[in-house]
Amino acid sequence: LMRQLAYHALNLGVGGWSTKRILVVDDSRVVRKYVARLLEREGYTIDFAANGHEALAQMKKRFYDCVFMDLEMPVMNGQDCAKALRNWEAAIDRSRRQMICAVSSPSAEKEEEAISSGIDFYQSKPAPASALVNTILNFRQQDQPQPAPEDP
Repeated sequence: LMRQLAYHALNLGVGGWSTKRILVVDDSRVVRKYVARLLEREGYTIDFAANGHEALAQMKKRFYDCVFMDLEMPVMNGQDCAKALRNWEAAIDRSRRQMICAVSSPSAEKEEEAISSGIDFYQSKPAPASALVNTILNFRQQDQPQPAPEDP
């Protein structure tokens, strides 16, 4: 039983057991490897997907600390993937939201569309390593339970 609980806690990222696992979704193998190298140096384990369809399947199976997703990909783009994930999360009444960071060319219009599709953060390409790591840290901080306010 304890083994099963540990397995599910690690795969869902619940409690104090963080997987430190990141999903990198991009149709460019070069970009996936570059981002992986940057984040592995920070101690993260990286999974890959080449399009939104692959990413959606992986996000349904495992809870990631953060997902870095390109917006413009074949098969299923980043926005459609985010919409599909948010619909699935609502349908199963998932208690925690998967955090998604869109990574794309700088554009105010693209950023607005990304956020409205269910993406949590927008990062322009090329993103420096420090910006990617800060994004993860900000997501993790937001995900921590907030202390209850004290009674006066």
